[in-house]
Amino acid sequence: MKPVCWYLGCLSDVASLITLQNRHFIFTEAHSKFANTTVAREKASAEKRGLAKLA
Repeated sequence: MKPVCWYLGCLSDVASLITLQNRHFIFTEAHSKFANTTVAREKASAEKRGLAKLA
């Protein structure tokens, strides 16, 4: 049977892994949102340029 402190260490390792994964997930979510808005802005400015050429 392993000592209680070993189990606590294991739990803290698991908890830190989970928080790391959450941070990574949050970062990728934010990055994809940022990328999507950048793409949308690029499209909008390209459309404006196209309309300006047509006018």
